[in-house]
Amino acid sequence: MRMRARGFAGLFPFPILACALIAAALLLAGCGAVPPDPEQAARAILASEPFRAARVETLAAEAPGRCQEALSSQAGWKRWTSLGLARVSDVITTGGPVCRLTVEEGFRREAENWSHRAVSSEPGGAAAITLPVAVPTLVRISEIRSAGRGVAEAVFQWQWRLNQAGQRLGIEVTPRRGWAQLVLDDSGWRAARIELGIR
Repeated sequence: MRMRARGFAGLFPFPILACALIAAALLLAGCGAVPPDPEQAARAILASEPFRAARVETLAAEAPGRCQEALSSQAGWKRWTSLGLARVSDVITTGGPVCRLTVEEGFRREAENWSHRAVSSEPGGAAAITLPVAVPTLVRISEIRSAGRGVAEAVFQWQWRLNQAGQRLGIEVTPRRGWAQLVLDDSGWRAARIELGIR
C-alpha cells in the first residue's frame, strides 16, 4: 500500500488544531503577565522621582523691618530660631531696615549635601531659603498583583528618613502606605505612577 505524505494539519481535525493553537497563545500570554518579584518592584519604586526627591521646608530669607517685628510676624522664623536651625540679623539697606534669616552652619552644610534632591514646589529664588529635611525610604513591599500584560500594581510601606534639621523639626516618621503602577519595558520594570499619600 502506498502512503501519501500528509501535512501536520492532516494529522489532526481542524477543531482540535484550532483549540491547541488558542491554548498555546493563552499560555504564552499568561507568561507575559507575570508580575515583578519584590526585588524588581523595590528597584523600580526606589528609582522613581518621588523617592529621589527630598522633602523641603521653604522660608523667606528677608523680611522688611527690624528682627523683633519679623520674629513676631513670621511663625516659621520664630520656630527655626527657637530650634537652633537659623539666626536672624538686622541689616540696614538703602530701602530701609530689613531682617535677614541665615541657616546655621551645620544645617547649611547638610542641606548642600542634599541639594541635588531638594525640589521645592513653592516659588523660590534668591529671597528664599529651601532646606531639605527628609527623604522617603522604602520599608517593605506589601502586595504585588498583575494588572494586565506588562503592567502590575504594588502596595508598599514607606517612611521619612530625617536629617538633623528634620529631627529638630519633629517630622513624623511613622510608616505609611503607598501605591505604584509598574510597567515592563525593554529596560525592565519601572514605576509609571507613584502615590505616597494612601492611608
